Amino acid sequence: MRLAVVLLAALLGLPPAFVPPPILMYHRVDADHPRGRVAQELTVSPPEFAAQLAYLRARGIAAISMADLNRRLRAGQDLGHT
Repeated sequence: MRLAVVLLAALLGLPPAFVPPPILMYHRVDADHPRGRVAQELTVSPPEFAAQLAYLRARGIAAISMADLNRRLRAGQDLGHT
């Protein structure tokens, strides 16, 4: 995902000092505990997800969608991170 953001930035002609934003990707948020090691590693419960988002919010980190990231990059808007 990070590579996609860097490539999009290059295509849009963003400055060399462009810092790609951190990207968190959740594969599955589900109350049901899945079978299989891989599925278990890729799944967080709704309470865990809420706690992780609260942790980020408490530190001033805001989430945006990939569509919003794309729109901001194309418009040359500040992403609000360092």
